[in-house]
Amino acid sequence: MNVLVTVSVTIIMMVDQRQGKGEYIQWRPEESKLLIELVASCFKEGWVDPNGKMFKKTVETKILSVLNEKFNSRKTYKNFINRMKILKNQYRDFVNLLHFDSKVQWNPITKKFTAPDEVWTAYLRLFYYTLLLTHPCFD
Repeated sequence: MNVLVTVSVTIIMMVDQRQGKGEYIQWRPEESKLLIELVASCFKEGWVDPNGKMFKKTVETKILSVLNEKFNSRKTYKNFINRMKILKNQYRDFVNLLHFDSKVQWNPITKKFTAPDEVWTAYLRLFYYTLLLTHPCFD
């Protein structure tokens, strides 16, 4: 068992070195929630440029310093940018799903989307077709 763990760690380290990736830093749900609140407060306070973008210094002083202090973490600007991309994509997907059909609803108890089976079938068919159009396969 111990040898297996050592081999697994060694393989992971080799893959990380080969791909040039840094340490993976996971975002906990409470960190993401605070991140969203802090970004919203920056927009409310007007700490953005005319295009709605935040400067790196603003992110580091107003957002990351608070996050790192509260959760005793070491998030960087790169971690912030990556997390914001993920959150924007999730938001876009949720909005698209809600606009797809009026029968799609959010269930706050189960924290999942609910809809009749025929709505899911139609949505997945459209999603698959859209995926084929946007990501062509060149065999």
